Amino acid sequence: GTGEPGAVLAVQSETGSTSSRGIDVSGDIDAKTITFTVSKDVIGDDIPNYRYIVVIGSQDGFGTGKWRDVDASPSTWTLGGGSDPASDDGIDYDPNIIDMILNGSGQEAMLSSYDVDGHEYAKLTGFEMPEIPQQIFGASIETVTSSSAVITWSTTVSDSTSIQFALADVQPVDSSTNRVETASGTDHAVTLTELDVGTAYWVFIQADDADDIILYFNTSNVVDETAPELLNLDAEVLEDGRIQVTWYTSESATEEVLIGTTSIHEDAFATKKNHQFVTEPYANGEYSITVRSADASGNMNESSISITIAVEGGDGNTNPTTPNDSTNQTDEDDKSSPMSSGIVQIGLLITVLVLLVAFVRVRNGQDGDDKWN
Repeated sequence: GTGEPGAVLAVQSETGSTSSRGIDVSGDIDAKTITFTVSKDVIGDDIPNYRYIVVIGSQDGFGTGKWRDVDASPSTWTLGGGSDPASDDGIDYDPNIIDMILNGSGQEAMLSSYDVDGHEYAKLTGFEMPEIPQQIFGASIETVTSSSAVITWSTTVSDSTSIQFALADVQPVDSSTNRVETASGTDHAVTLTELDVGTAYWVFIQADDADDIILYFNTSNVVDETAPELLNLDAEVLEDGRIQVTWYTSESATEEVLIGTTSIHEDAFATKKNHQFVTEPYANGEYSITVRSADASGNMNESSISITIAVEGGDGNTNPTTPNDSTNQTDEDDKSSPMSSGIVQIGLLITVLVLLVAFVRVRNGQDGDDKWN
């Protein structure tokens, strides 16, 4: 054929949304095979607890679900090998699927389990992922400065991991020196600090029941004293009163978001240039938002923006339990000031009455009737 190959998309059945990320397809004409590689980003991290149905079809932007129909005989816009729609209700009961992934055989039987005359669709039971051994993958030196390094990696099984560093090609002194533990998870990041300028290091990334990963890096000879540029800070109010905050940095940097003076979000690892955070719902009012970003050398920059929330039903939102520092607090102060002023006036009145009583007693004493003499 001519022109560019068609797009390769993953379709989420729950929402019908499509994505070209996390899925790769390659073909071998000689072996007559098509190989699909699907990322965990598409099928999820909690692999052992799910069953999956991975089906393969042909894309048609005007077809049902953007899939090309499969009928009894092929035509210009349909594939052959299936069945035509039922003659009495016009419904297509055969699956518009070329193949499906199963552990072993059985694909053909499942795809042929429909009955047009009986108005029954094919039943696809899918498969369970086999138990995956612990593996460390995607290890990367994200950022290196004269005195620090940011290192990231992933694991196939959610668990805690560790990283230990030493001078390049020099064995660590013991099992605990310069060793950092990470929290349990599948994505891990560590910032190594207090490194020597212009020095070569190696690191050992370790996880239970997995082979160690070794990485090398050199710290810079140049001391970085320039803070990252903080660009295009923006805040958007969503329909439910949440605030979406976005900004960019000129280099990989950390994240901190403050509402007023209260920190509501923090990412201590300088791994991203594009930053986004969505808050919890806030009540209607005016808010001051500050974002701070620091590079791996600790140079920090910050910027602020003001935003007004005025959404329908927003007055019913319960702000997060942490203080939100809304400028509406001024209104509360104004409401409480008359009460405070009233209390002060009562106190002054009592003081004046006491002084008057004391004055009367002193005058009576001067008339010779003082009982205390």
